[in-house]
Amino acid sequence: MRRAAPICVLLLFHHVLCCLWRCAGASTLVSSLRTHKGVMQEYMLTSFPELRQVNYIRVSDPTWRPLILDGLGRPTAIAIDSNRLRLFLVDETKEIVVWYHLSVLPSGLLMTDGRQHRVLSSVVARDIRVDDTGKLLIAGRYEPELPAEPVEAIFQFTTADIDSTVPEAHRLAGLEPKYVWTSQDSAVGVPASAQLTSPAALGVDSLNIFWGNGARSGSGDASLVRASRKAEVETAEDYNWVLANNVDAVRSLSLTAADIYYSAGDSVYGVPKRKTNQMCGDAGEACAEVVHREDGAALRVSSMVWDGAGTIFAVEQESGSIQRFACGSLSTHLMEKVCDAPGAHSIALLAHSSTSSALMAAKGGALACFCVVLSIVLPMF
Repeated sequence: MRRAAPICVLLLFHHVLCCLWRCAGASTLVSSLRTHKGVMQEYMLTSFPELRQVNYIRVSDPTWRPLILDGLGRPTAIAIDSNRLRLFLVDETKEIVVWYHLSVLPSGLLMTDGRQHRVLSSVVARDIRVDDTGKLLIAGRYEPELPAEPVEAIFQFTTADIDSTVPEAHRLAGLEPKYVWTSQDSAVGVPASAQLTSPAALGVDSLNIFWGNGARSGSGDASLVRASRKAEVETAEDYNWVLANNVDAVRSLSLTAADIYYSAGDSVYGVPKRKTNQMCGDAGEACAEVVHREDGAALRVSSMVWDGAGTIFAVEQESGSIQRFACGSLSTHLMEKVCDAPGAHSIALLAHSSTSSALMAAKGGALACFCVVLSIVLPMF
């Protein structure tokens, strides 16, 4: 009979543990899934340069919440690697590009690790993008120490490069610049283009890099350019194509599966991504305006991002708001207000599965129950 006692205790232990798992762990999971509906949550992160902050909203619940409140000079362009939960941003005042690690709490709130990892220093970065593999691309001007000359360029850093950065980056100069495309007067041994003058807006897909020039020397020069990601140095000009030449300064751009939207002045234009050196025409008929505000007022769009489906979100600075518009075709679309955002500059989207947060919460509850059971049962042996 004495030998049966431990067996009974073990059976009791197993029964109690299973009950607690079902009651605590499973209920936490169900509760969390009900709270977040077990679907992909979409967050919109936004830089506010004058406030020196980065804040965010849930697209389904446009209430502003803080993300980064200190340590920034003037945050402008931002980009997100959703797979690795990395937030990249440009600090215009400090002339650096840095990244933070993001976390999605079980409650659905966002937070960073609070530590800057410096990617590049001495750079006037005007826009940044992350491709599907996690590579970071930067459009801007690198300004090395004299007597070296500044270089207008598109830069690219691999995930391995980014992994090598350390939180103590404020003590370091960041990584060495890695050029993909440069202006024609640069001699750094990479493809150079006469169509790259002052890259201010950036886009990327698996095959091409797209940039919009923030300044051009003549009316016939390129406003918007598509270039191959695998160009030969000797024949580089055969690997880039003018998509538009109708504006002097492109402020932002956004790619969809088939088209590219770009903002300049008080307008937003659209052209097919696969155009090849077809100019806009004397009246700009080949590069038509495709977006208007409902009230007919002028637009001043500083940033746009595609949601991967049928919508583009935009920072509209004239009204101080986040707007959205349909992007299924290059016909004329009306903007629809999402929320107020006075002082906003750049936006990026983070897609995160709420199921993963719910599972983490469930496991945490179950682990706590397991510890309680152990504290009760072990003294019985």
